[in-house]
Amino acid sequence: MTRLERTRRHAQIALSISATAAILLAQAVLGALAGALGIVIATPLAAAIFVLVKKVYIEGVLEGEGAANPVPQASPPGGGGQ
Repeated sequence: MTRLERTRRHAQIALSISATAAILLAQAVLGALAGALGIVIATPLAAAIFVLVKKVYIEGVLEGEGAANPVPQASPPGGGGQ
């Protein structure tokens, strides 16, 4: 397992654990501020924020590190290079 794969795996584990905590925190805070409507809005809002973080940070930044050490692409059968 490469360093990038380990980093990606650790980020996935951290996000899965923190997602549950963030949803509960969002429900508590929005429930206190806006009552029942806040609780209803909290879960979709927290999910949208986590998707945004995943797209921007994990796929953008962490996979961008892999671009510094690209894996050589195999040539197609028959030589390629046309």
